[in-house]
Amino acid sequence: NLFQFAEMIVKMTGKEAVH
Repeated sequence: NLFQFAEMIVKMTGKEAVH
């Protein structure tokens, strides 16, 4: 699903943002 893909991107970007 497109939403799932977007959610994965958000998680990845979130990890990057945390650092």
